[in-house]
Amino acid sequence: MKSSLYATLLIFLMTFPPPILAEVDRTIYLVRHAEKQTDGSKDPLLTLTGQQRALNIAKMLKDRNIAAIYSSDYNRTQQTAQPLAEILGLTVTIYNPAKLKEFARQLLNHPGNLLIVGHSNTTPELASLLGAEDFGEIDHSEYHRVYQLSFGPKAIQSELLFSKPVQKAYLDKNKKNLSQLKP
Repeated sequence: MKSSLYATLLIFLMTFPPPILAEVDRTIYLVRHAEKQTDGSKDPLLTLTGQQRALNIAKMLKDRNIAAIYSSDYNRTQQTAQPLAEILGLTVTIYNPAKLKEFARQLLNHPGNLLIVGHSNTTPELASLLGAEDFGEIDHSEYHRVYQLSFGPKAIQSELLFSKPVQKAYLDKNKKNLSQLKP
């Protein structure tokens, strides 16, 4: 009895998907760069943990039909974008984080699903310029947020997702391979 009820419900959901799923034209994902080295430079590379997070983000988004990837012109943002770009065979396009209003207008007119890699101060601001709800500031120690902005014909739905946590055992096992990632 229970299984026939579940089967009926499944058939109903497949026939009549929830409205938000039926009305999404495209999605923009925004992330802050992954964990960076604290070497005192203005343009540090990612740590091994950051490199693993970049891989986790790539795995998370690889089946989301990303058509273009944007990154600011810093090693840490480019290294965060690189794994997904390689998986999808895309080139990372550089944007100027000092011109977020112009960039937001460009993104709103860009077709297809997008990934934007930015910074703790620019990612929430850009999300807001694109019409997302306010999820608050990103703390300097926070790297796991993934903003998902789904654009439909009548509305924008924003959701806060989280990248998979980085496992220390994985880092220890794959230290050599991870250190070979380039900006």
